[in-house]
Parts: sequence; structure tokens; C-alpha cells
Amino acid sequence: MSPNGNNHNGPNRSPAATPEAYLDGYTLTFDASCIGCPLTLVDEEENIVYTTVIDDTGTVELPDTLSGIFELQIVWGGITFVGEIEL
Repeated sequence: MSPNGNNHNGPNRSPAATPEAYLDGYTLTFDASCIGCPLTLVDEEENIVYTTVIDDTGTVELPDTLSGIFELQIVWGGITFVGEIEL
């Protein structure tokens, strides 16, 4: 048995847990596992319009000048999670 508990020598192929995010107005709140993760918002023309790192409170206050539908990207442990938000 390999050190990761599998009966093979390859990497563990379990799916990654999905981080949770909640939007209230212009405030995004994340679970504790997202603290320290880079966050990026991309507009419909694929332009980066906002980027930050999720701080130790797990919240991000987005600029109230943003309006529309955006792709939300969170880099978490080498994996990029992508979702869509509307502001």
C-alpha cells in the first residue's frame, strides 16, 4: 500500500472539495479553507477587472462600481475553481 492509502503508487485521484462562497450585495464571504487564496474577477470580454487575496476574515468587499456578470476565479491549493456571479 502506498503512503496515500491507495493500493497503487500513483497520486490520489479523489475529487477536490469545492470551496463555498456567498454573495450579499458587494460582499463575498468564503469558508475558512479559502483564506489566503487569490481571487480574480473576469468580465465577459475576458478582461481581469479585479484581483485580491482573501484575507483572514474570509470576506472580500468588491468595488460597488462593478456591474454585470463576471467569472469568479479562486486558486486553492494549485487548483483554480471557476464560478459566475452577477453584480
